[in-house]
Amino acid sequence: MLRQVYIILNDNVIYQRNFAKGLDDSLFPNVYSNLKKSAFSKFGEESATYEFFNFKFSYTVETSHKLIFLFITGLADDFKNIEPQLINFKKEFLDIYGESL
Repeated sequence: MLRQVYIILNDNVIYQRNFAKGLDDSLFPNVYSNLKKSAFSKFGEESATYEFFNFKFSYTVETSHKLIFLFITGLADDFKNIEPQLINFKKEFLDIYGESL
């Protein structure tokens, strides 16, 4: 189940939406720091997952704009089902707002 959605630009959350009980805001900076290192490393993948306690962080990046699109779900959610939705979300966002970034 989708719990939270984030769009992060240059370490600033520019969009956040909560759909269910998700990660506590006080824990987000620590988790984000680890996720960011992996996402923007030269060996990082464009889309991947990161597990933290009861949550699965699925993300995709747009390196040219330093953007991270992040879905937080439960551990039981399969990345094969999440990834197409995440990529579609990224595409739609960039189609609408890409020129103004």
